[in-house]
Amino acid sequence: MKITPLNMLQKTIYIKKVIPPKKSLFQAEIDLLVSQVNEATGRKNKPSLQTVSKRIQAAKLILQGLYRCHVSFSSGIALAVPHHSSFYKLGDENKIHDIGFKIVISVVETMMKLGWIKRRLGYRTSADAGETTILLATGDLLKKFEKIGLVWEEIETIPDVLVLRNYDANTKKKYRQNVPDSDLFRRMAANLRRINKYLVKQAICVFISNNSYQRLGNEMTFGQKNTLYDFNHQGKYPRYLDFTMVQLRRIFSRDNMKLGGRFYGGWWQFIPKKYRVHITINSLPTIEIDYSGLHPYMMYHLEGLKPPAGDMYNIGVWSSPKDMEMKRPIIKEFFNAIVNDEYGEYKMPKNSRKIIGLSNKQLRAKIAQKHPLIAHNFNSGYGLTLQYEDSMIAERVMLLLLKQDIPCLPVHDSFIVQVIHEKELIHAMNQAYFERFSKSIKMKSKFLYNRGPDGSRLYSIEFPLPFQVNGEVDKLALYKMHEESIHNRYVNSRRSTSSK
Repeated sequence: MKITPLNMLQKTIYIKKVIPPKKSLFQAEIDLLVSQVNEATGRKNKPSLQTVSKRIQAAKLILQGLYRCHVSFSSGIALAVPHHSSFYKLGDENKIHDIGFKIVISVVETMMKLGWIKRRLGYRTSADAGETTILLATGDLLKKFEKIGLVWEEIETIPDVLVLRNYDANTKKKYRQNVPDSDLFRRMAANLRRINKYLVKQAICVFISNNSYQRLGNEMTFGQKNTLYDFNHQGKYPRYLDFTMVQLRRIFSRDNMKLGGRFYGGWWQFIPKKYRVHITINSLPTIEIDYSGLHPYMMYHLEGLKPPAGDMYNIGVWSSPKDMEMKRPIIKEFFNAIVNDEYGEYKMPKNSRKIIGLSNKQLRAKIAQKHPLIAHNFNSGYGLTLQYEDSMIAERVMLLLLKQDIPCLPVHDSFIVQVIHEKELIHAMNQAYFERFSKSIKMKSKFLYNRGPDGSRLYSIEFPLPFQVNGEVDKLALYKMHEESIHNRYVNSRRSTSSK
């Protein structure tokens, strides 16, 4: 493996974001580290049991973070570990709060002496600006990572699943508030912990070629461009691919537990959309089904109004299915943006204006003409209320499927399940929406093997397809054909771990 020089690293995984596994892949390395900390740092006194426990915790976290960098498939990504005591405070959720500064530094120094890491020290230019110290695996530790490759791990469940944020108009920064104590919010948290406890036991992956993993990793880190130094991102992606990021949090806004509340945190929510049809759950292909025109429908139903017939985003600007495929997402994004835009400042990107053939003012007028009964909600910030409504529906959908032992991955107004559970998902989505509004709503789906009206495949498939006698894809044969793929080795490692 080619090692990226530290001075070329552009993106980082912050140590505070690393979630440790239940059972570390690097127990031997942890034991060696902890046994040598005193010698490496020149300490002579025998450490207390508490100190040893904290060193083990720090070693486990740093090794896991370095490993996640290695298997992110992003060339040029490192682990950020602050080397200043101001970033550490026990009990402070906004800082590194579970292990102390001196403990972390002692483990890092020992790893340096063992030749396991390269380090680029950070610096401060002001109270809130500078560069954080970064670490990159090297030597015997890198060889160990390369030998293991990407394997499935069961991650510790997170206790903090409800997040309440507020917004400082002066500093333009969001900050956390304490979640109120009530039966409703305790129930929300308990439900989400049950969902997360279930999700961490699933192997959720993408079935693409090994070369495409490298492309996906770099697209997420640097955008969909060929060069690592072109940061003109096409979409907002996280900075790295991490299949252990399966746990969800509900994020509420404006110091109000009835604004926002959507589920965030799953890696599948943030990969470029073109890869989502390739997602698998426990090796099986998946289908994604979403509510069609969810927010417009909810706006009508919340006010007891009858929605107009047809597609909620059809404002008469497309003339063919291909034209609709290009323009409908722009109209949907614009609609949802102006509902949540309190100051009327939202503007379409230049490329979107070119595709749609309308100015911002013209598009607003056409949407208002299509939806005069709900136009009073435009530029109102009402979108956060709608997000609360769709988050409650999403919670209900996931809980209904959890009772049936069916893993379900939310993407706000859409849900991903194994294709064998398509009917159960549709039923759960219908039930959840009807329970809230006593109304029905249309849905649409995406599946890797779908074909268009002319019989051609809608999505690209990188692997050859074996077919059964009845003409259906032989999925078992498909996976056996590619046992050496990153995907299959990953899901098979989950099977071998679960059988122990």
